[in-house]
Amino acid sequence: MTELTVTNAHSKGKAKTRLTINGNVEISNYKNGEVKPTAFVQAKVTDNKVSVQSNKGNVQTLDLSNEKYSVMLKIANSSEYDSGAGELSWYDLRDTDKAKLGLDDSFEIKKDLKVGVLNIYKKVGDKLTTWLHIDFETKAEKASEQSTSSSKSNKTQKSSGKKTATLKFTRAELGGYDYSNKLTIPVNTLIKSSRGSVYINSEGKAYKFNPKEQTWQETNSLEFMGRTSARLMASIADNNGSNTDMTLNKKDLKFAKDPKSDLVDRFNYYNGKQAYYVKDLEITGSSIFAKLGSDVFKDVEDSYIDIQFDVNEEQSGIKNAILDDRNNNAEKIYNQIHGCSLNKNTFKLINDLSDKDLLKALRVYNKHNIVIDTKTISSGKRYAGNGTFVPVDSDTFYEYNKNGMFQDLNNEWGIGIKEIMPIIDRAFNAIPKFLQKGQSYENLKNMINSIDRTKDENFDDNTIKQIDDLFGKLL
Repeated sequence: MTELTVTNAHSKGKAKTRLTINGNVEISNYKNGEVKPTAFVQAKVTDNKVSVQSNKGNVQTLDLSNEKYSVMLKIANSSEYDSGAGELSWYDLRDTDKAKLGLDDSFEIKKDLKVGVLNIYKKVGDKLTTWLHIDFETKAEKASEQSTSSSKSNKTQKSSGKKTATLKFTRAELGGYDYSNKLTIPVNTLIKSSRGSVYINSEGKAYKFNPKEQTWQETNSLEFMGRTSARLMASIADNNGSNTDMTLNKKDLKFAKDPKSDLVDRFNYYNGKQAYYVKDLEITGSSIFAKLGSDVFKDVEDSYIDIQFDVNEEQSGIKNAILDDRNNNAEKIYNQIHGCSLNKNTFKLINDLSDKDLLKALRVYNKHNIVIDTKTISSGKRYAGNGTFVPVDSDTFYEYNKNGMFQDLNNEWGIGIKEIMPIIDRAFNAIPKFLQKGQSYENLKNMINSIDRTKDENFDDNTIKQIDDLFGKLL
């Protein structure tokens, strides 16, 4: 048995009681899958270890309102099958009811004793809002968990290498505050943002893609991400609103309600101003792409996140994109297009590239990783624990070109469909076989086949942008 200290933090006398917990249990004022309330609390007792979290961070006691505190003590005193007052067990959930708890008709109790759950709801208009949630681990659940754990252990022993990587992660909050967390990510995961990408290989090692130098480097941090992208990733990881460590996996692709509204709700957790979609949300069986903007977090150009699970090293591009030379062909093409040189020199530069180097340049260019300027901003304050915040020095970051390569070529005087299509065809035909699948590839193929190659004019802006976007997404 384990002791959990429960207090009435809102009463003048600040009453305190030590409950003896009989079993593994989770106690909170919300259910899993729901958006956490502003003043959330959650206590977990697992194998005689106690962990309590709230909107104030990791805390020592389960602080409840006056009414919840009283109800908790009554629940613990509901059954005669344990030692009664001061002991909380599954039997208390079974034997309690509204009359014992002194709850009026504005409350509703629902139980699922097979899985050890008691939920107390409070009516707000026609809706029921979770007021108190208690979830005991039953013998059946524990047996199932042990069986699963044993199976996983056997599989792990047969294979080599770690199954996850844990990286430093900074989550932004309203008011310029940043929380230092850690994010645990499964192997073979690729996470992209406009300030760079990170890939977790099959051995559990993390590599960061440096868009300026076009290289992959081993890393233990995700702190290169912009504030909006980091907040968006925390929202996907289903831990938004908690300054605690997080886990990101495929389970986070399943939202409690409509994914678009659910993700915005999570993003807006401490944010009174509504976030909005800059680009539509896309979810497949093993990936998610989202781009949000916000009136508070205004780095909109840095606001997308692209998370792909089950990506092997060949698919990630880490092998064929590790550049043994540091020549940035994408940057050369950009400077050539935007410089004073003749168009024939631009085509010579592009045509002299090998197919592989053309795809590398196109990937960098169309993922908007070409640095055109630098900016310095203040990152505000970072959460340092125990309710304190410390100032963070100003941070210099890169500003990137917004257009794709074919958009920039199309905007050049004297260059249009007839001049650009041979380059598009060459790049498309050079796409490796392992990327020649999925909707993006099919959409790009259909769009290329629909182009009228007899026209001696420029592409319309929407068409050429779609071609660039599809190349960027595919590569």
